[in-house]
Amino acid sequence: MNRRLTRAQLYSLAARLLAVLPRQIDPAIWWLGGLVAYLGAGKARRHARENQTTVGAFRSGTGISARITAELCTAMAFVYYIRYFVEMLVLPSLTAETIAESVVAYDTCEFLELAREHKPVIAVLAHTGNWDWGGSWVAGNIRTLTAVAEDLDDPGVTQWFLDRRRSQGIEVELLGGNTTSSLLRVLAGGGLVALVMDRDISGTGVEVSMFGRKVLLPAGPGVLAAISGAAVLPVATYHGRGRKQVIRFFPSVRPRGEGPRREQAAELTRELAGRLEEIVAAAPSQWHNFQPYFSREVPS
Repeated sequence: MNRRLTRAQLYSLAARLLAVLPRQIDPAIWWLGGLVAYLGAGKARRHARENQTTVGAFRSGTGISARITAELCTAMAFVYYIRYFVEMLVLPSLTAETIAESVVAYDTCEFLELAREHKPVIAVLAHTGNWDWGGSWVAGNIRTLTAVAEDLDDPGVTQWFLDRRRSQGIEVELLGGNTTSSLLRVLAGGGLVALVMDRDISGTGVEVSMFGRKVLLPAGPGVLAAISGAAVLPVATYHGRGRKQVIRFFPSVRPRGEGPRREQAAELTRELAGRLEEIVAAAPSQWHNFQPYFSREVPS
């Protein structure tokens, strides 16, 4: 009787295959896989195009050159996403030294100082570049970190992702009823929590302005900061030239410490929206966003 492989088994098989292949062929996989995905993923391509057009219009208008740039960024978004996925599969087979040698980090002083002093930190990121690589680098060279993972529709795939990230030294909390309490315990112990926050999957986030449009961002980072008093550190991850990974740290943002916590969290989220906008605008083609994202324009 034929037995079909599960998605998790297919991912494991792909990871084992990539681990034994020479890394010199990786760019060919990124480009071929990315262009095939761009041509074949009609709905995802349409959403990505809408998102790239919005970002491009905010930055440089809506002329012909802007539309061409948006389409090129849309195609490259698929190439960069395949690169992210290939690198994520390969990561556990690499040594900490190899991972560190690939990283080019900027503006690390505050982050390193907070780590030396064992101060609680909430790192917030967008879906750009390779955040898994950045997390592996931090966990292997600077300090332990705790991340949050979404419970996917396939339990086997969810467990596969959890196992992969834990094998890289990243503690992972599955999004659920006790997530906030668990993360507050990490912060109370002077730990580092890393959250990708440019998408609100609950539909109940804080309304902010990004690229001249209304967007919902998750309130979680702001709530955690308002309760714990932890510094919130925006972090950008980008793919660099060749196989380099670029990580940029921004100055920390802190809750004002007075007034209702809900208001503090909303205020902090609106401030963080500006940093996320800056992160995406620096490399829009590396923004892995293939879903409906922007709503209406912000009233003037």
